[in-house]
Amino acid sequence: MRGYNIMYGLVWGTRIVFKLAFLIVGINLAVGIIIGSISGYFGGTVDNLIQRFADVIFALPGLVMTIVLLTILRANNPNGDPTIPIIVAYTITGWAGYQRYVRGDVLRTRKLEYVDAAQALGARNNRMLFKHVIPNSLTSVMTLAVLDLATIPLSIAALSFLGLGYPAGHAEWGQMIEFARPWINKIDQFWYVLAFPALFIVTFSLAVNLFGNALRDALDPRTR
Repeated sequence: MRGYNIMYGLVWGTRIVFKLAFLIVGINLAVGIIIGSISGYFGGTVDNLIQRFADVIFALPGLVMTIVLLTILRANNPNGDPTIPIIVAYTITGWAGYQRYVRGDVLRTRKLEYVDAAQALGARNNRMLFKHVIPNSLTSVMTLAVLDLATIPLSIAALSFLGLGYPAGHAEWGQMIEFARPWINKIDQFWYVLAFPALFIVTFSLAVNLFGNALRDALDPRTR
């Protein structure tokens, strides 16, 4: 890491982690809510097609599929912004889990009395979905989204350690750990090159996990 400012890397790495975490989770959440709501509300052939496609995604290891997609995207645009291929790869592999949670809650919500009453009054499908069903089916998936924010730094660090993350010149915590490997044999003298990036990753993940657990306890009355 000769020539690299560790404090600079930690500060700017925080910006990158926050940007990627909220963008990836936000896009996955939006796609999962839309697809899961359609699947659970309409059922039948639509539900079967969506769930079989989701099963294909679940059948493949998430990290391996992300690496393959990222390699393909990077090959088609080697000099482009590295953020876009990472977001696209994680979106393709990440929406299925959210839609599964949303679908389950929608299946439960659509059987409630107020939904039957709205249907009896002639409410259209779009009004049923966006006013009655979706707003009352987001408790579980919102908690899952907050908890998933904690996994983004670990996933990006794994990609950087494999050489598929941000290229040299971009400050990112996982990249800093990868650059610290040559100094491991002198860890007693240069311990900080590895300790501080690892500490930031662990602290971020722990803080978001604690917040997610608190949010789950607040939103889910069954845990009280």
